[in-house]
Amino acid sequence: MKKFLMIFGAIALVGVIAIAGVLGWAAYRGSALDKESKAFVDSAVPAIAAN
Repeated sequence: MKKFLMIFGAIALVGVIAIAGVLGWAAYRGSALDKESKAFVDSAVPAIAAN
């Protein structure tokens, strides 16, 4: 049982670290993605509305 809990704890720790890494990357990259999405919408909406 002890070995199972140690393995489960290690897997949970890796999962938490991975989630924290993804959230950190998203926060770091978020402002650039906001700019890209705004530029896309600014160019796409007039083209769609013209049709």
